[in-house]
Amino acid sequence: DFPQEIDVTGASWTCTTAGSTCLSGTGSGAGPYILANDATPILALTSHIYELTVRFRYTDLVLPADCASGGGLSNTISLPAGQEDDSLTNTACLAPPALPNTGLTLLKTAGTPTGAAVGATVPYSFSVTNSGNVTLSNLAITDAKLDGPATCLSLTLAPGASTTCNGLRTLTQQDLDDGQTENTATATGTPPTGGPVTSPPSTAVVQHPQTPLLELVKTAGTPTGETVGSTLEYQFALTNTGNVTLTN
Repeated sequence: DFPQEIDVTGASWTCTTAGSTCLSGTGSGAGPYILANDATPILALTSHIYELTVRFRYTDLVLPADCASGGGLSNTISLPAGQEDDSLTNTACLAPPALPNTGLTLLKTAGTPTGAAVGATVPYSFSVTNSGNVTLSNLAITDAKLDGPATCLSLTLAPGASTTCNGLRTLTQQDLDDGQTENTATATGTPPTGGPVTSPPSTAVVQHPQTPLLELVKTAGTPTGETVGSTLEYQFALTNTGNVTLTN
């Protein structure tokens, strides 16, 4: 008997024995499950040891009462009529497991840029940890300033597990004019039930050395004459040889 807050979806079991044969198996739904068919033989002085795993999900976020309070996860096994020893207790009760708790943490770090010019790149690393107690899948990084989607070593994280994702940004002229690139990322994952889980944001700032430089080349044209009133035209060629935009 399971509390109403728990929806049982199936079970699996294994059987171990010495000297005879017993079968492992699976069952769907809330049971009851038949672990052994009628007339399954058990050799004298041997045992069949079954280990049963029940799969379930909470229907809401209310923790059921524990065993001492008349709740808990109570499970009973029975043998065919007339084959049970009435002096034995065939019911066990387990305390309800913790409620589903989802969480992701993200730490974003920036590597060393390949240069301080347009087209140079900055590598980013994203350390993602499942801080909840349910498995998260479809892991993804959201970062608007990456060249493309970050790639992750694993897209599924068990509770407490971590993985690393990597991304790249190509520097633009605006990055160099700003003197830095500041961008923020979040990580998302999908729990077994419910909507996606999003981490708190993590920000990394990369500084870019600014080298404002201006080159001038002055050249003179041919005078219009060699008398008072003649004119001489000059040309000034200005080249921005630095890495930032110059105005005024």
